[in-house]
Amino acid sequence: MSINNVTPASSVFSTYTNTSPITQNTVLAGPILNSSYATFTLTMTAITSGAIAVQVSNDNTTWVSLPGYDPTSTLWRSVTTISAVRTANFSVAGYQYVRIICTTAITSGTTTFTYGFSSVVANPQYIYSRSMTVNQDETQGYTPYQYLLNSASVTAPTFTTIKATRASLGFISVSNASNNQAYLHLVNAATGTVGSIDSTNVYAIPPISSTSTGTAHYLFAPIGLNYSTALSFYVSSGLAIRDAGSVAANTPITINIGYI
Repeated sequence: MSINNVTPASSVFSTYTNTSPITQNTVLAGPILNSSYATFTLTMTAITSGAIAVQVSNDNTTWVSLPGYDPTSTLWRSVTTISAVRTANFSVAGYQYVRIICTTAITSGTTTFTYGFSSVVANPQYIYSRSMTVNQDETQGYTPYQYLLNSASVTAPTFTTIKATRASLGFISVSNASNNQAYLHLVNAATGTVGSIDSTNVYAIPPISSTSTGTAHYLFAPIGLNYSTALSFYVSSGLAIRDAGSVAANTPITINIGYI
């Protein structure tokens, strides 16, 4: 049931079907009020032209498109718009409203997709997360941190401290201009030895061959993830929480992190 033109979120999946042309910026579903769900899943089963996107908002006025993650692929893939038959999971935790919008006009054919919410993380195949609490401190903006890796030689992981005291992680943006897979390991500690200390979270740094752009974005704002002791990281070639594999030579990586 819709209340004030806003539909409450549900774990029961809905189906959208349209056989007519759809103009750009037409809202196809929503706004949907998201009270407690972590993930929004959209499965496109028919589309012949154009593209759609999943957008989020906290005021039902200003909307931003979210990147989605393909759970069916053996490679990590990020998609901001959907223009072909596929499934994508979107991390909507912390956002009050969700909608689906036509971003590129659909000129003909049948458009069909299903959508719904769940409480599982958006990309469980590639993100390992230990128990974390959220940080409610939003009294200041996030401090930027950037890490660059571009070596002609194989690079062993180096434990690096971003903040030696309690920190709140707001966002991560990574880019990889090579065809070599790498992973960002975040650690809730100020000191440690790679290979001996457990990563708290592990995030894929996808190769350009798997995403076409070699970029990925992880957004935890406006609440943020609370690292109760400190915020540190290292980059390795593997996903395991104690992976110590060296990054292949000629793997240009850029990491941008926002924290408090």
